[in-house]
Amino acid sequence: MKSKKQQIRRARPADAAQAFVRVLLADAGALAGGISEEEWEETLKYFDHKCAYSGEPLENEISRDHAIPINRTHCGLHLYGNVVPTTKKTNQDKGSKDFREWLAEGDPRRKRIEDLLEKTRYWQKSSVFGDLQAIANMHYRNITRLSLGAKEYLESFIDETIHEADSIEKHEEKVDFVDNGENKNSSKKNLKLDFRPREANGEFRDQLIKRKEAWIKVIYDNGQEKIRRWDARNMQPSSNVIGNLRSRPEFRAGMWERRGIERVEVTIEKPIRQN
Repeated sequence: MKSKKQQIRRARPADAAQAFVRVLLADAGALAGGISEEEWEETLKYFDHKCAYSGEPLENEISRDHAIPINRTHCGLHLYGNVVPTTKKTNQDKGSKDFREWLAEGDPRRKRIEDLLEKTRYWQKSSVFGDLQAIANMHYRNITRLSLGAKEYLESFIDETIHEADSIEKHEEKVDFVDNGENKNSSKKNLKLDFRPREANGEFRDQLIKRKEAWIKVIYDNGQEKIRRWDARNMQPSSNVIGNLRSRPEFRAGMWERRGIERVEVTIEKPIRQN
């Protein structure tokens, strides 16, 4: 039995969604005024050139940290008042925590940061965008869904190639596909597509657009059946349902014959596997 190689993913749907949220918050901060070098100097003076969290004197390495982090959980902005000086180590220790989680209530250092946010009108400037957290969460969910939908779309092209490999090899063992001139017209045959309900009057397309999914049952000439879901969220009233299916690599002329596909049933309701 061949061992399956472990793949290293370079990106996930959540990575794309989080990156989008960071861009959204970065744009909001820039539109609200950001922070200039003069304002940064004022911030250093405000904290007496000491770490805003620990009170330690700042030496050569000064980190700029967002008291309210720029992430989906806290929705802070890169804006005057929210950018505070800290040591590199303290910045790493604080991580993605809000300063109010990092510093206890009643701590004078926490009060000093709160006063800076009020003094610089941070809250008033950030409030013009409404409920940023609700907006960020909405886009996070949408980007995640788009990423998963794109993955399903890609899987529709390789599903047969990868998961049906055994069926293809078995079929090729019993059929010689060497082109000797006798099969010149074979690639011109059309794969039989059965729609339930019928597509001739557009009923299938109407239900497909309404439900945004259908089921594809591939029936092979050796009796095997394979069923998979069709993600149809991008289908429109003007879409060509039959053309969409026939454009798939495994259903293109010649390829379906090579794979031993006898016919394809496309249904709105999930079919029951017969074998």
